Order: sequence, then structure tokens, then C-alpha cells
Amino acid sequence: QPWTMQALTFNGTTVTAYLNGYPASGGPVTTTYPIYATPGVLTIGKWGADASTWKGAMAYMLIYNRTITDAEVLAAYQWLKYIEMPKRGIQLQ
Repeated sequence: QPWTMQALTFNGTTVTAYLNGYPASGGPVTTTYPIYATPGVLTIGKWGADASTWKGAMAYMLIYNRTITDAEVLAAYQWLKYIEMPKRGIQLQ
């Protein structure tokens, strides 16, 4: 499978999905789903009552304490694709 970068941003009301540095074709989605800032365990790659899990590998996980801009998402993608991944010997398509 080719390497891809997937990202999500949330500004308090809108979730935007990105694929390879650019907003996904579906566009931003407005939500009223709350993001709680409470102490606890952060779980990534596991969801639902049946504890379904992510099937695959995650090379990097970047978490910010603010909403990043479109330009910052693209910059992260370019850094990963053109600098970090080749430096680690990971071949990208």
C-alpha cells in the first residue's frame, strides 16, 4: 500500500479532514460533538463499544494544542514526504 498522510483539525465547531496535505473532497463538516478537555487516557486507533482497532501501521502522530492552518497541514505533509520518511529509508510512491 502506498504511504498517505491523513489529518483532522477541529476548531470548536468544524472538523476538516485532509489527505496528503490538502482538504479532502467532502469539505469541512460542522459538528456539535463536544471535545472534552478532561484528564484521562488518550486512545488513538481504537473506538466503539466493541473496542474495534486500527488495522495497519502509523509512522508518526502529531498532536497540537490548537487548530493548525491549511498551510501548516501542507507543510507537515511535505516535511514527512520529502525529508523525514526518505531519511529513515522509507520508500514513498
